[in-house]
Amino acid sequence: MNTPAIQEGGCTKLPEPPRHGGPDHLGDIPISGSALVSFIALLAVVLAGILQAADPAGKSGAIVAVVALAMSSAGLIKSKTRLERALAVIALLTTIAACTAIAIWHRSRAPTPVATTRLIEDVASKAFKAAQWFIELERSSDVVVERTPSGMLLVRGRAVRSPVAFASTQELRAFLSTLPSPGTGLVLVSWSGGRQGLLASTPPDVAAARADLSALLASAGLPPQTALPEERSVATAKELLYRSIAYHDPHGSWERGAFQITESANRPDGADHRNVLRFYNAQSRFELDGSVDGRAPVLVVKNDMVVARLDGKADLSADEIERYRLKPAHVLSRRNRDVYLWGLPMKLRDPGTLLDPTVRETHFEGRAVYELRVTYDPAVGSDTWYFFLDR
Repeated sequence: MNTPAIQEGGCTKLPEPPRHGGPDHLGDIPISGSALVSFIALLAVVLAGILQAADPAGKSGAIVAVVALAMSSAGLIKSKTRLERALAVIALLTTIAACTAIAIWHRSRAPTPVATTRLIEDVASKAFKAAQWFIELERSSDVVVERTPSGMLLVRGRAVRSPVAFASTQELRAFLSTLPSPGTGLVLVSWSGGRQGLLASTPPDVAAARADLSALLASAGLPPQTALPEERSVATAKELLYRSIAYHDPHGSWERGAFQITESANRPDGADHRNVLRFYNAQSRFELDGSVDGRAPVLVVKNDMVVARLDGKADLSADEIERYRLKPAHVLSRRNRDVYLWGLPMKLRDPGTLLDPTVRETHFEGRAVYELRVTYDPAVGSDTWYFFLDR
C-alpha cells in the first residue's frame, strides 16, 4: 500500500504512525522494565503483609518481603528517567519498612530463651566479680610489677614508697633485693590488645613474659598471686609450673642453700637401707652417707668428680665396687636421680627441659589435678614425665 506523503516547505515528510496501547505503552506513558519491577515489588510487599498476618509465627511473609526488597533494589539500579527513579525509590523505601516491621514483629513474638538470659546474667556477674577481685588483689599486694607494651617495668605496691620504673630485669632484680621478704607479689603484663589479668585470651609472648617475671618475684621471696580467678581459663603450662615453684620454694633456697635428707627403705630381698643425702647446690656438691647390710658406703661428688669409700676405705675390690654400685658411672647416675627428684619442681627449669604447653585437666587417685607433660632435648635424655598439680 502506498503511504501518502505530505509536502512541507519543499521537503517530503512521512506521517507519524498512530499511537496504540501495547506492552511498552500505557496510554501516552511508556512502561519500562524498571517501572514494571518496582510495581511488582510493591505488590510483593502487600502479599508479604497478608502472609505475615495469616501466619505470625511463620517465615513466608519475611521471605516474600526479602524478595520484594531485592526486586525494588534492582528496579532502582535499572531506572533511567526521573519518573522511574521516583517509583523505584518509593518501592525500595516501602520494602525496607516492611522488612523492618516484620523483623520487629518476629523479635517481639520470640522472647529470649531462659537459658540464654541466665547465661548473659552469669557472664556479666562473673565479669563484675573478676574486676572487683582483681582490684582488691592489686591493693593487697606488697609489690606489683607491670610490664608496659614498650617493655618498661613499673613497680608499685604496699612495700614500695613511691612508684619506680626500670628498663631491664637486672635493675628490677637489684631493686627487689632491697625490699623486705617474705611478702606477696603481683605481675601484670600490658600489651596493645589489653592487660594480662583482665582478658582471658593472652598472646603466647605475653604469657611467657608474665611467667618470667613471676619467677623473678618468687626468687626474691615475693611469690606472685594469680591475677585470674578460678572461674577463668586454665593457665598455661609455664604459668602453672612457676606457681608450683613459688609455692614449694618461695625464697629460691634450692639453688643456693644446703639441705640434708634422710631416707630409709626396706627392699624385697630383706635388706635395709638408710641413706643421709646432703645437697650443696651452689657448690655443685653432693654427698651420701649410706648403711647397707652393716656396711657404710660414702659418696662425694664435686661437679662430676667422684670419690667413693666403703667403711672408710678407698681401696676396694671389684666385688665390693659392683655389689655396692660404687663405679663412677653408677655414682653419677645416683647423684643425678636424687638431685632431680628431691629438687622438683624447681629442676623443671633446667636447660634441655621441654615443657608441653598443653595443660590437661584430669584426675589422679581421685583428686582433681592439672597434668603437665615434660620431655627432654635428645642431648639431655629421652624420658617422658607426667606431673600432676592440684587444682
